[in-house]
Amino acid sequence: MGNLIVHGVSKVRGGVYGLFSSNGEAVVDGGVECSILESSGTCNVLGNLKVEGKTKTVGALLVGGDFQTESFEMNGILEVLGTVDVEDFIGRGIVDFAGNATAKNFYFENEGMSKFPAIKAKRVKAISRHDMLSGTIEAFDESPQSKYIGFLLEVGEIVADEIDLEWVVAERVEGRVVRIGPGCVIGSLSYGLSLECSKEAQVGETKAY
Repeated sequence: MGNLIVHGVSKVRGGVYGLFSSNGEAVVDGGVECSILESSGTCNVLGNLKVEGKTKTVGALLVGGDFQTESFEMNGILEVLGTVDVEDFIGRGIVDFAGNATAKNFYFENEGMSKFPAIKAKRVKAISRHDMLSGTIEAFDESPQSKYIGFLLEVGEIVADEIDLEWVVAERVEGRVVRIGPGCVIGSLSYGLSLECSKEAQVGETKAY
């Protein structure tokens, strides 16, 4: 199994590799399976991406299919046209997933307009950086998205044992231990053991299970 090392602006074929290292602007024609992925700049994989070990990116990682990795660290942009399956997710920047996400631990610090339909995990902590926010959040009568000005993490559904959110808009949240921080707009919420809810959050139907 060889390595794939990309420097500068390049278009390469997909395949199976040990180390996949990209520094610059890379377009991969097809899917990739590798042991480790390190990317600085822009890496565009036109297919599925499966990384057996660690993925670390600075810049933009674009995946044209499903994305699977054991651990993921990002500072920049992650755009996935399929599903996301990761053991440990630590990210800062902007994410856009077309499919659902699954993880054991999911920590994300949003710095833009981010969205994905759903996440199921053991632990979820997601915040939008408050010092970057502009405008205010207002009461909504149609959809929270239409009333929001500023940076936003928009999620359809969040299901996890432990949930900690700030400045997140979600249609549905379900967790055993739940903290809803300031700036959140939650359509409906279910909790098992405990719930902490900020006075600066807006939460719809709430029930214990």
